[in-house]
Amino acid sequence: MSYRIYVNDKQCLGNGECPKVLIKALNKQGAKIYKSKDYCFHDFEIKELQPIIEALEQYIFDIDNYYKQRDGIGLGNYSQEFERYKQRNFTFEIQQLIDCGYMFITANFLKYIERRL
Repeated sequence: MSYRIYVNDKQCLGNGECPKVLIKALNKQGAKIYKSKDYCFHDFEIKELQPIIEALEQYIFDIDNYYKQRDGIGLGNYSQEFERYKQRNFTFEIQQLIDCGYMFITANFLKYIERRL
């Protein structure tokens, strides 16, 4: 069973994703997330949003670097994906990319938070 990180009713990352940089930022704000307890934690209040945003951005940069080293192509290169999208429902595929793509994690999170302020 995979774990998920939610802010209210919005899942912030993919299933089973809980990057160390985010755990560290959340623990600094009182989350009490421990590897020994399978990364489980209960509801808590985020006091400062900026460190969480910075942690998410660092996670995106880390993923981008991983793909650059592994494939020679970072997250921002969609040329291969574009050909596949043209053969399918283009608008749907682009919306999926925006909703679920790593490049947009922070932007989607901020958009969600902004509506609740």
